[in-house]
Amino acid sequence: MKRKIFLILFIPIFSYAQKMQEKTIKWQTGLTWSQIKQKAKKEDKYIFLDLYATWCAPCKAMDAEVYTDENIIKITSDKFISVKLQMDSTQNDNEEIKRWYKDAEKIGREYVIQGYPSFLFFTPEGLLAYKDIGFKNVRSFSQILSKALNPMNPVNYSRLSAYREGKKDYSTMDILAIFVKQTLSDKKLANEVASDYKRNVISKMKERNSVTKPLLDFISEFPSLVESNDIVFRFAYEEPQWLDSVFTKVGFADYLVKQTITREELVSNLEKDGKRLVKKPDWTELKKKIDKKYVRYNADTLLLDYQVAFYRRYEDWIEWAKYKERKLNLVPPKADGLQAYIQLNTYGAWDAFKNCNDKIVLRKTLAWIDLALNIDKKNAAAYSDTKANVLYKLGEISSAIECEKAAIDLDPKNSKFKEVLSQMVNGKPTYVDQGANWDLKLLPIPKN
Repeated sequence: MKRKIFLILFIPIFSYAQKMQEKTIKWQTGLTWSQIKQKAKKEDKYIFLDLYATWCAPCKAMDAEVYTDENIIKITSDKFISVKLQMDSTQNDNEEIKRWYKDAEKIGREYVIQGYPSFLFFTPEGLLAYKDIGFKNVRSFSQILSKALNPMNPVNYSRLSAYREGKKDYSTMDILAIFVKQTLSDKKLANEVASDYKRNVISKMKERNSVTKPLLDFISEFPSLVESNDIVFRFAYEEPQWLDSVFTKVGFADYLVKQTITREELVSNLEKDGKRLVKKPDWTELKKKIDKKYVRYNADTLLLDYQVAFYRRYEDWIEWAKYKERKLNLVPPKADGLQAYIQLNTYGAWDAFKNCNDKIVLRKTLAWIDLALNIDKKNAAAYSDTKANVLYKLGEISSAIECEKAAIDLDPKNSKFKEVLSQMVNGKPTYVDQGANWDLKLLPIPKN
């Protein structure tokens, strides 16, 4: 009787769980990349590739918060063949994931994938129609799907052919430059087209009414082309609120001013062709010059941002950590998840763990990741994993193992965390497959 009652109670729960599992994008499985393209052409559907990694927290957020939305499910079902493509490899990968290894590597290389999640969209003919990167909410992802389906994408391929033949249409060259950058990921060609448009169109602009939303859309893709004598910079500096209202994004004017000043007053004096020109910059004198030339602008955060980037670029970890700490004290990250993840983890403690073996620096980053754990519970598993690996590099094996176990408790399905735990227990370097730099002479030795 008890067994019957259990079955009666279990059936509706199981049915509900099944429905919850089904409430997501219909992901195509069982086909090769070649077969996917053939199927798309035959059914006249676009292809959507969701490129993810097993360790990627924003990827999991897309699965839970975006791919379960009814409207997203309907659009992708009607218009796309959707495929999830795992870009890393783990010990628990099934046979289908393994069969995609070579194609995943080729796709990542061919389409210049720089982070996860990444989204690739192809026309039914197999041409890349659009690409994007990073976590998107439902609204933003809906807009991405619309951009991918834009019938103008094939037109841009024709425009590019004409440009290569020397037939230049300046009325649409801004759109072409954005297309080449976003969709084709050809930065060199995109900058060539954009510079051509800047030189022959933007540099000649003198009137206020020339500063339009389409112009600022272009500038947002190629901000390095802006110069302090351009009309766009003038309004960004003198009337930032007005320029933000034209672009419909608060803070864009400040971003342009900051980038332009940094490039003209700092980079041009301290760096050239990716090389450091000055061993010990006179930061005080540089700040005085900026303050004098741009009296309306507070250069404190601008200078700190550049100092952090400057020392990181040339792997001067002691100075990097010093200025990184100053920046975090001056502008603490907001408790919104994304800021904490980027400032404290991705470009903070995790960056130091992967690339630095200086124990003084690593010790400092523990405070940063503890702060992240306090203000952003959503990504606690990722932060616990970062902390565990920093502790491991510091030689604190028992604490590292305890912390990695906490990460697994928070995300029990994450096979990478389990792999890392095993490596710690056996005294092996962690995350080497993701480029972690280890001084093997200092590798912690577990105590039996």
